[in-house]
Amino acid sequence: MKSWITTWGSSSAPAPRNECNYAKNLTLRYAIPVLNDGDKVRVTLSNFYSDEKCVINSVSVGKANKVGDRKTYEITKLTFGGIHECEMDAHTTVTSDGLDYSVKKGDILNVSLYIKDVTKMATATPLTGKYSYGFICEDDHTMSEDFPLVKEHVTSRHYFITGVDVLAENASGFVFFGDSITSFYWTDELKALLLDEKENSHNLSIVRKAIAGGEVWIDYDCWAFRHYGESGIKRFEREINEPSNCDSILVFHGINDIIHPNGTTYRPFSFLPSVEKMIEGFEFYVKKAREHGKKIYFTTILPFKGWRTYDEERNEIRKKLNEWIRTTDLIDGYVDFDKVMQDENDPDKIPAPLTEEGLHPSVQGAKVLAKAFYDKFVK
Repeated sequence: MKSWITTWGSSSAPAPRNECNYAKNLTLRYAIPVLNDGDKVRVTLSNFYSDEKCVINSVSVGKANKVGDRKTYEITKLTFGGIHECEMDAHTTVTSDGLDYSVKKGDILNVSLYIKDVTKMATATPLTGKYSYGFICEDDHTMSEDFPLVKEHVTSRHYFITGVDVLAENASGFVFFGDSITSFYWTDELKALLLDEKENSHNLSIVRKAIAGGEVWIDYDCWAFRHYGESGIKRFEREINEPSNCDSILVFHGINDIIHPNGTTYRPFSFLPSVEKMIEGFEFYVKKAREHGKKIYFTTILPFKGWRTYDEERNEIRKKLNEWIRTTDLIDGYVDFDKVMQDENDPDKIPAPLTEEGLHPSVQGAKVLAKAFYDKFVK
């Protein structure tokens, strides 16, 4: 039976506060790797973090020969309620009409958005990795095969777009809920493993619902850190239910609650949570997943010795949380990212070259995480 599956997705996140937060006469083009065969396509756009109405004047989909290729063919405009413009009120999300458009696993869709008039650019998520490309140019090029570009106009920040669905047969999906480690490289490395499969046997999609800087408990409402997004407690239920037909959740979250408090005005030491408080947050995730009939898995939290706020007290919180993840019977399982990334001579740190600064996996480290997940849940 065919059903809609979110083949690509990201979080709605607050865009950072910059000197200029408005734009006009701008086309954005984003590369979307397709993980499922399908015969219809639809796109979800979000104006969730804006307090102003937004109009996207034209939205199109087309295919590229490879990821990162701006040249696009088979371009077709999408409609929203039968019209080509997408109008979004403040704090809302809109999904396009389904478009008859055949796609195959491994296709690269280029999704283009044109903004004609002055528009507040308030909702955006940074994504990095081998399949995370964005391009910007002036004027309406949503129907242009060739996309004009200068070097400075490549972006990893995905404005407005939060989901691409395809109508597929027997597809299923994972929602990856987390922070910068998940919005960065490793999920794209996992997509590479899925796309390298000889057959479309798993028909599994991977949807990132991750915000760089995001925490389980803390919201930052100051301008400097607003782009860290809402706390996991606030956004979890909404974000696990936005993707279509994704009934499994992987939670890779919690390190920012441990490392962020540094004694400054907006990050006081009082923000450092107890182990019990963190477990309460994790149990909330489990409760909400169960209420919506979803399976929920966790990853252990990575070592971070060498990071600028590392100390033994924080590391002890991490270790106790990992012990909870490994032993609790509340969840459906876990993947031990801590174990696969440990330095054999010092298990409290990630060795080079698996990280460049002690916290975030490098591309090589991302490959280790991707293989660990693949071997545990897919292979």
